[in-house]
Amino acid sequence: MVSVVSVSKKGTFAASGQEGSHRQSIPQSRVIVWDLTHHIDIYTLRGIKGGVRALAFSPDEMFLAGSGLDGSLFIWDLQSGELVGNVTSADVTTTLVWGPLVPASNKHRPSYILFASHHKVVAYELIYSVGSMTYQVHSSEFKMIAGMNRDYTDSCLSPCGTSLMLCTSISDINVYNVSNLVYSATFPVCSGGAKAICASDDYVFVGGGDGTVKRLYGHGSSWKLDAEMTLNGPVTSLTCHSNGNLFAGTSTGYVFEIDANQMQVRKHTQSETAALVGVSFKKSCSIRFATLSYTGQVRVWDLSDYSVVSSTGPAQKGEFGTCLVFDENGPTEEVIAGYSSGFVRSFDPKTGRRLWEISPAHAHGVSSICAARLYLATGGTRGGVRLWSRSTKSQLFEFGDHVSKPVTGLIADCGQVHLLHSCSHDKSMFTYDLKKEKRIVQHSLGRAGGFVSMTQRLDSENEVITAGTDGCLFSWDFDVPDPVTEVSLGIGKQIAFTCAQVSPLSGSYIAASSTDSRIRVWDVKSGHLVAISNGTAFTSISSIAWSPDEKQIVAVGEDQCIYVWNFYSDLVLGEEKW
Repeated sequence: MVSVVSVSKKGTFAASGQEGSHRQSIPQSRVIVWDLTHHIDIYTLRGIKGGVRALAFSPDEMFLAGSGLDGSLFIWDLQSGELVGNVTSADVTTTLVWGPLVPASNKHRPSYILFASHHKVVAYELIYSVGSMTYQVHSSEFKMIAGMNRDYTDSCLSPCGTSLMLCTSISDINVYNVSNLVYSATFPVCSGGAKAICASDDYVFVGGGDGTVKRLYGHGSSWKLDAEMTLNGPVTSLTCHSNGNLFAGTSTGYVFEIDANQMQVRKHTQSETAALVGVSFKKSCSIRFATLSYTGQVRVWDLSDYSVVSSTGPAQKGEFGTCLVFDENGPTEEVIAGYSSGFVRSFDPKTGRRLWEISPAHAHGVSSICAARLYLATGGTRGGVRLWSRSTKSQLFEFGDHVSKPVTGLIADCGQVHLLHSCSHDKSMFTYDLKKEKRIVQHSLGRAGGFVSMTQRLDSENEVITAGTDGCLFSWDFDVPDPVTEVSLGIGKQIAFTCAQVSPLSGSYIAASSTDSRIRVWDVKSGHLVAISNGTAFTSISSIAWSPDEKQIVAVGEDQCIYVWNFYSDLVLGEEKW
């Protein structure tokens, strides 16, 4: 999961820091440096453990500083990616800001100064040594009032560059003189904690936990409130753009662009604030899709500008979202979500208003949903497949073949509308004849693992394809007990699939996500691997969906991000076969 992002002053580079993998006792946290011009990653910097707390580029983009939750502070040379300095303290360095460059007297290389804070405020000076031909790091502490103890949340230099200004968790601003490294003043600024600060032109802007953004004017130790405004939710970040506008992020997932002169919102966007568990496209529109978060919030997105069309509130206390489908088969289009409480709820994709609910569809939680033209089907967290009337939402009948394990996949047969397929973590896959109200086909996995997802070929074969925790994709024919074909990610690699879907327009491709943080696309007929993601963009994928025109694949995951890939059918990148 990305914990912090920083963009260089010139806009050439961006750096993203990770929270760290929770699968390790001491999580390793990478810092990835991105070339924004060519949209590629150029460095993966390692060393920080436990999570990246802060990142900052030097004004000339020569260095990157990063701090970790393990108390480490690293400074890297961006020309080579090599480590220049490494400092470790007992406290976490929470803020980093570079001072202006100091020209070298020998006209060779300038000196740099980096201001960092934990419970103390420290100035690190990078001075080039001609003898060693390297930069040496020297540190000096700011002089503070005895007994003064603050948790610093963000920092910036004053517009004139003579003062270091730091936000604190107790809602005040501390001012330090950078020429003599001495504490200068403290003044209150908001309530709920001062969370973010930045400087632009003659002003300093401060974002508060109370949702306010305040504009301050002054110099040295004397600052006055000049203007203020209130946003939706506590402010978590503030950035000054070169065009004079502000960008403010809030804990509610909003990003606001603010006219810094008028102190008015120009526009805003919205993002996710919790892990994502589901994604589903509107079948008749390639730019409209829905997502479901772990907290149970449903959002409908416009892919043309990445804006939120509609949004629901979070789920009720104690329940979380589990599965999602964008349904156009009923009298009106709707987004249907399943929850750990056993509820199934439907929402209007245009307004986010709740349309109906089934309570409860399954006593121990809903794990999968199928919205067919004639019925709704749900799978339970502890087994069981139930059919529901579209008009009355009453239960029609139930199949109890899956026992104890979650039903992870439900699909209506693409050719015969009266057939329903299901798969489960219990290693079994069933086909039901809804006219006869009975199971007609059974397939089982005769080895370790379980099924996590299922999809179906759209050509004349109509084979059902399952994705498993053993890292295999199996194709099943109704008349053959064993898999017809198989794709494996590699024996012994301990890579599991998390989701799979056949492309909806031509049915020519199948995309599958896996626990190695990659998405792979195979040609269905030849079995050739035709595309693969690089695996460095995110940490875990929970669900994927093709756009109806097959031009894009959208993935969501635990890192709260939505990823969009452009897919081109003429790519041929591998020789992996069925």
